[in-house]
Amino acid sequence: MQDGGPLDGDGQANGAVVDPVALLVPVPDFTLSLNPTSLTVQQGGTGTVELTLTPRNGFTGTVSLSLENAPAGVEVNPKQVSVTGASPVAQTITVSVPSSVEPNTYQVVLVGTLGFITRQVSLALVVQAPGGGGGGGGTAGTTWTWRSGPLFDVTYGNGLFVAVGGAILTSSDGVTWTRQSSGTSNDLYAVTYGGGLFVAVGGLGTILTSP
Repeated sequence: MQDGGPLDGDGQANGAVVDPVALLVPVPDFTLSLNPTSLTVQQGGTGTVELTLTPRNGFTGTVSLSLENAPAGVEVNPKQVSVTGASPVAQTITVSVPSSVEPNTYQVVLVGTLGFITRQVSLALVVQAPGGGGGGGGTAGTTWTWRSGPLFDVTYGNGLFVAVGGAILTSSDGVTWTRQSSGTSNDLYAVTYGGGLFVAVGGLGTILTSP
């Protein structure tokens, strides 16, 4: 870029070529990440996740934290994280869920703000009803505990429960469930077991088998 006239006041010799890249000043910024990105909390309880705030380009200051898309009454603490140096800051975040929140899976957003800078990270908040199985002393089939959703069908075979819907979940005891990779984004509506094989069917003609 050609320099301006003799009164342009940029400190460059008249007629000198000015590199526009050299005039750019990096803007201080930060990023947010969570571990884990899914949190299960009982109604009226609390849970924790690890927040990492990574400063960039010399960013320092106190970032305010808040939740968006969360049910009424759900809160995070602490509500601020301070950055004083160039290293990432790890902070344990406590999520409190009031007993009035219905059991469900909520896709909430943790937002960090300082001045005009706003950054966010998603969190799957799974709210479960307290009590129920797991040695609670109730008669099987009369007391139920929320585990996950939405799911459309479940079967049992070869010592394993398999539930299907927007995901595939497996459990050896019906209490602790593990998400499995299905290789499809289509919802699965039914699952059965026979001949040593699990078979699940879903939308758009999807048929999955295991093993």
